[in-house]
Order: sequence, then C-alpha cells, then structure tokens
Amino acid sequence: FDMEAERTSASNSLPVSKAGPGVGSGTEDVAGEKQPEPGAVDSSSGQQCQRAVPTSPGARTEATPESSARPKKWMKYRPSLLLRVRPTNVQEAMQEFFESGCTVSPVLRYKHSAEYVTNAFSEHSNIDFAHLAEAIRILDLVNEKWGTSAAYLTALYGDSRCSNDELRQRIQDYLQDANVADHVEIKASDSNLAVANVFKPGPDHQYIINITAGDVAEGMVQGIVDHEIGTHLLRMMNEEHQVWHRRRPQHELKNHVATEEGLATLNSLLSMG
Repeated sequence: FDMEAERTSASNSLPVSKAGPGVGSGTEDVAGEKQPEPGAVDSSSGQQCQRAVPTSPGARTEATPESSARPKKWMKYRPSLLLRVRPTNVQEAMQEFFESGCTVSPVLRYKHSAEYVTNAFSEHSNIDFAHLAEAIRILDLVNEKWGTSAAYLTALYGDSRCSNDELRQRIQDYLQDANVADHVEIKASDSNLAVANVFKPGPDHQYIINITAGDVAEGMVQGIVDHEIGTHLLRMMNEEHQVWHRRRPQHELKNHVATEEGLATLNSLLSMG
C-alpha cells in the first residue's frame, strides 16, 4: 500500500548502481527523512518541491502559518520503497544479462543517485532468518505438489477471472458499504507492482486506490478489498482523527507498518474461508 507521492531528480542523467538485494513494499507517514534536492520534481504533480527542514547549521526555512498563532508543518509524501528504488532499465539490463550467457552482472539505473539507492537498500536489509528453514520447507512442499507457482495459484484462487471493470465495481461497492466512497478515487494502471494499493498523494487530496489494468483471479477479489480497504484504508482514515496524526514521533509511537501489514494479510486470508 502506497501512501506518499514521489519526488525524482529533474536531471536528465541517470546514476548507475549495481543491482541490490530485494526489498519489501509498504506505506508510511514519513517525517524527518532526507529532503529532495532544490528543484526536484514531484512526479505525481510536476510541481517543484520545497525543502521542509534546514540542511545545514544556521539554515532557515519559512512556513506559511495556517493561523497567526501557529504555523502548519509541511509534510513530505513518498511512495513505497519498491517504487522509489525501481530500476528504469529493467528490460535492457535483462536482455544484456541473457546475451552474455548470464556471465555479466546486470547494471541497473535509477531515478535517484547511487548513494540514495544504496542507503535505501542498506536501511531495509536487516533480514530476520529465524523462520528461514520453515519457509524453505513450505516452498519445497509447494514445488513438490504443484510443480509451478502458476499451478499453485490456480489451485488456490481458481480458474475464474474478474475483469478490470468488475474489479472496479466490486471495490466501489465495498467503499459504499463502508460509507467512504466519497473520499476515494479508483484508478487503473498497467505498471502496478501489485494487484491493488491505496495511498494519499497529500493532506488535501482524496485517497487513491490503484488497481491493475488487467484481469485478476476471481478468488483473489474479496481478499484484495479486505486487505486494501478493510485494513489499510480504514486505518489511514481513522488515523486522521487521532491526536497523534502526523505527530507520531512526538508521541513516541513505533513504526506501525509491519503490524498493520500482518493484520491486512490475516484479513485477506480469513476472507478465503
């Protein structure tokens, strides 16, 4: 689930970095992170970004006060880590890799600097191997019983397909049942990393649910809406009414993403009976 809008460099040059380890996705309200360079562009709006915090001792920033009593803090929004460090030359790098007989490591290019990408991978590479043996055992059983991931997914979700229009309507019905349809816009994209995700581009924007432009397995649909809307979206909306909204560090709250994603996953599995 992706809540924040990306800022990318306005430069035409693309920095180069060696392929890094895999990373997970998620959505988060971010405060205190590294700000974009002056003149960086918000890819969702095409508008230039402004720095939210000083970048050197003695530097100053000015905020437009919401009232004469207290200025309103500018908040930064960004997409999930997977989108921020998504290579821009995947197909080209793949072709070169196979043409070399899989002997030359692919060199991937990114929208951000090599330093930014390296730091992003490093910050999210603290992997817990406590359940690795169990995970391998499960994957081995899946391979032994079904042979391929496609065969497994068909056995899990069935052969029936749900078209994009049908998926959109199912989501709309779910939103109406939850009485939040007026606060959400549904968009279809063929570049999604997941079947669906939910995010909010900015404080004054509607929530957006991005869905795949293709069809999906009918057996996945209820799990998708329970996961994205029944868990992530409703949590985000509820958060806006809490005293800690956009002030989590001040209330010493820990990162909620891992717990929320676990609950969303359980919610989607429960829908499968």
